[in-house]
Amino acid sequence: MARVIPRLRTSSPSSTASMSSSRSNSDITTPDEEAPSIIPLIGSSKFPPLPHVKSILITGGAGFIGSWVTRHLVHQYQDHYTVVCLDKMDPVASWNNILELFTYPNFRFIRGNILDRETVRSALESFQVDCVLHFAASSHVEHSFTDSFTFTENNVLGTHTLLDIVRAYGKVNRFIHVSTDEVYGETNGVPASEETTPLAPTNPYAASKAAAEILMLKGEKLTLQGDGTNARRFLHSADAADAFDAILHKGTVGEIYNVDSAYEVQNRQVAAHILDLFGHKDFDKHVSWIPDRPFNDHDYALDGQKLRDLGWTQRVDFSTGLATTVEWYKKNLTYWWDSFPDDQKHHRP
Repeated sequence: MARVIPRLRTSSPSSTASMSSSRSNSDITTPDEEAPSIIPLIGSSKFPPLPHVKSILITGGAGFIGSWVTRHLVHQYQDHYTVVCLDKMDPVASWNNILELFTYPNFRFIRGNILDRETVRSALESFQVDCVLHFAASSHVEHSFTDSFTFTENNVLGTHTLLDIVRAYGKVNRFIHVSTDEVYGETNGVPASEETTPLAPTNPYAASKAAAEILMLKGEKLTLQGDGTNARRFLHSADAADAFDAILHKGTVGEIYNVDSAYEVQNRQVAAHILDLFGHKDFDKHVSWIPDRPFNDHDYALDGQKLRDLGWTQRVDFSTGLATTVEWYKKNLTYWWDSFPDDQKHHRP
């Protein structure tokens, strides 16, 4: 779910400051590893550039979905937008998600936390940001039950801090807040509407706002919670990047857009598909069953018609997307996770 927020105005004139983008600046860091020669992981869409947007700040731009959008905008709009990635590089982010972008003149990176007001203010003013895509969030549902304060701090206070500084800055024309379908709670097969479905989150992550194929590559069992019949809608990351591209360029200010998928699959079916892709036919031999987590919603369904009205279409079907994902991890797993020392895989200086 994404919401386009109108320009946040301030009654007082905003101050300006300059900050060098050189490597010597303490706020802007550049890893010294070289990026591999791989096909760019981006979407396929490209729209006429927005005339009033020149500099885009993406919070959480080195995370999983955030980095897909970051790469997509850097590649597709090289001559039009400066893309500034702000990420604190916690364990859910990876330098490899953005490493190849450091060779592009329209990409900038700032390592920092959205809770740090000065870091956010400096990023906005130094790069004259006029658009914000807010992906930064704590998002691991299981962890949200054991450390709900951190989720509240990052997802609620972090967003509040970001909005407050953007308002004071006064030059942002578009602020796109990225949320989750879990804010709707369990939908029991009825597609959630942006306008009529009440918010009813059932876990601290959703209230505040991993990959199985890696386990298979390591020869470990897949883990399934409960009876495995809980269903989720699956969307290829390239389609997600295209969705946010469409919302950025064609979305209406003040509207909420659900990013939907036509493919709802039970967790046990996902496991069976993955096992099949690795040539394992004995399901029970390769699956470990554990108790269900608290408040594990059975399914989420979204009404994504408003997004489709913008011209977005889902291009990658579930089977093709999963097969290409597994194949990608087979070819790139060693580089992707083992190219940095254990204590620096996610925490480059």
